[in-house]
Amino acid sequence: MTAERAPAWLDAIRIRIEQHPSTTSNPNARGSLKAAAVLVLLVDSQSGPSIVLTERAGTLRNYPGILAFPGGATDASDEGPVATALREAVEETGVDPESIHVIGLLPPRILPATQFWVTPVIGWCAGLELSGATSPNEVASVVQVPLDELDMKAHSMGPNTTRDGRHSGFSVGGTAVGAMTAEVIHVLLGHRQV
Repeated sequence: MTAERAPAWLDAIRIRIEQHPSTTSNPNARGSLKAAAVLVLLVDSQSGPSIVLTERAGTLRNYPGILAFPGGATDASDEGPVATALREAVEETGVDPESIHVIGLLPPRILPATQFWVTPVIGWCAGLELSGATSPNEVASVVQVPLDELDMKAHSMGPNTTRDGRHSGFSVGGTAVGAMTAEVIHVLLGHRQV
């Protein structure tokens, strides 16, 4: 990974991450829940800061057709949530893991339908060329959404708007944003506390 200077807009997000330290160091806290991680990839593009989301394949049993962060279950060979998030992001989006700077983790969230204990891993990169979904069985498409657009949509819906635990109540390009994804977006943008 090359040493790159973090953009100024990332400072506020770093502060919010520091206000919500992760508790993933205690595996007993999750009981029988399965470990998983997602990569919340922030991109410093020429058109402004954005975030990478995947549209989950419509054929998936859980959470089909929604926008979510790339991620998935922890493999036995993964050395923690960062390794899981990076591996899954590479598998789903083709992103170069060497271009990603991990800046922190947020506390895990529980996905009730799947019984996963999901750790959001926050990373950023200076620019990104997305080649599209590389795992079509899991991902229908990969999109880069401007933070300004997400801020406006998330703010207009309020921090607690959810429907059935799967959809957040707001959409991007006509596709619903998953509830956990929206919750993390609300935290990063300063709309709610953990």
